[in-house]
Amino acid sequence: MQLRHGAFGIAACQQAERIDAAVDRFVDRLLFFLARRLEHEVDDILAARAGAPDTVACPRCGSHHTQEISRFASTACKALYRCLDCREPFDYFKPY
Repeated sequence: MQLRHGAFGIAACQQAERIDAAVDRFVDRLLFFLARRLEHEVDDILAARAGAPDTVACPRCGSHHTQEISRFASTACKALYRCLDCREPFDYFKPY
């Protein structure tokens, strides 16, 4: 969304060009953020359709305060999780 001052017969000052560049960077960052957010929402929808559990209990401490790190671990039938309480990573075998 860069303004083209020359198209209107106006010679833009350098400050206007810097503002245009800052607006372009802001829009790029905003689009990147929105794309990442959408990606996570799509991942959540796909996980729900695949029957992935909402919470997985940590095998070490039993806490349900866990986070999925990777949808696929060493094989396609496992997912990699991390316990947010004891900080230990662990494999979760997916139900098929």
